[in-house]
Amino acid sequence: MCILSGCDYLAPLGGIGLKTLHKYFLKFKTLDRVLYALRREANKLISKEYETEFLKAELTFQHQRVYCPLEKRIVSLNPLPDVISSKFELETDELFEDLNFLGPV
Repeated sequence: MCILSGCDYLAPLGGIGLKTLHKYFLKFKTLDRVLYALRREANKLISKEYETEFLKAELTFQHQRVYCPLEKRIVSLNPLPDVISSKFELETDELFEDLNFLGPV
């Protein structure tokens, strides 16, 4: 909900505020259902590219690369999932072969 309303990694949808997004998430529960409802009910044009950029933003928040003082090296904040594209019906695994958007190795 917060990523869709706009963040450092993704532009907001435009015309849809946090309060409205909250109502949609309460009603539809999952991201794919919310996006579908926004397309149908709010007449929002949400491209597959936007969904891909959303996924990149979410991955960046959850799996960004950080310095671990114990290991004295750069590590992922959390382990990356085996299949990145499972959230959307997108062919994203090939798009994310280069994970530089998560930070330097």
